[in-house]
Amino acid sequence: MESPITISRKEYDNLKRGNSDLKDRLARVPSQIVDLQIEIELLRNGRKSNTSFQDYGRSNKYNLREKNTEKSGGQKERSLKMSGTSKEIQQHIPPIKAKFIEHQPYSSTSSRCNTQTTSGLASRLKANMQHGNNAQTPADYLSVYQYMPSNRTIHYLKGIMSIFISEGTIYTIIKFMSIKGMPAYELIKEKIAASHTVDGNESVIKNNGDKAWFRVFRNSLCTFIKAALSRRYRSIVETFSNGFPILVYVSDRLSAQLKIDTKAKQLCLAHLMRELKSFEAVLY
Repeated sequence: MESPITISRKEYDNLKRGNSDLKDRLARVPSQIVDLQIEIELLRNGRKSNTSFQDYGRSNKYNLREKNTEKSGGQKERSLKMSGTSKEIQQHIPPIKAKFIEHQPYSSTSSRCNTQTTSGLASRLKANMQHGNNAQTPADYLSVYQYMPSNRTIHYLKGIMSIFISEGTIYTIIKFMSIKGMPAYELIKEKIAASHTVDGNESVIKNNGDKAWFRVFRNSLCTFIKAALSRRYRSIVETFSNGFPILVYVSDRLSAQLKIDTKAKQLCLAHLMRELKSFEAVLY
């Protein structure tokens, strides 16, 4: 049998009070477990819980937001806590800043023969200030693929990409890239001339404010575009001097296209269907 321990009255009262607190806390544990389970269901399933017929999301007892007796609207010195029930994601594009790389030659003088040796710069460096390939490519892409005028290209590169390029430099870049891409341009032209079927068409453009055309020749894989100041037959012969003697040429019956030397000609079915519908509308 264990021997009794003698404690003071104050210690006894503290132990008794602590024991009573523990009993109260244990009595609340089952209800806290239920509340936590419901909160977990709310986080998983949204406002409506599958654990009961009651809409716990609409109940004040199980609402995840702390009860507030203050008026609606912004409150000073208040902080909100994330409940985890929903998310809102915003996509931000970081600012684009141009990177400048300075190249300097170095020289060294021999202490014995007093000869000075100076290193050279890279062969690609032609001017005191020039634009790298990744700075030139956007200007060429916007002009050729997006048909963006030079003035708008300048504003785009300056405002979005922080690249300062003059209008004359853009012309130089486009001219350089056109010369560089000429072999691929001629290869597309050869693929068009050697195909079995070619579709010919034209689209109106503006050339320095004057009316002009894009001559378009395409097959199932390639598209060849040629700018022309006229829709006449001569503009086609200037591009394909021998015509298309081994293929079928599809057109919308423009007189200049019907003059082309071809193996056979096919009228555009979409244009024919349009005319048939016009006849049908007139007759009926």
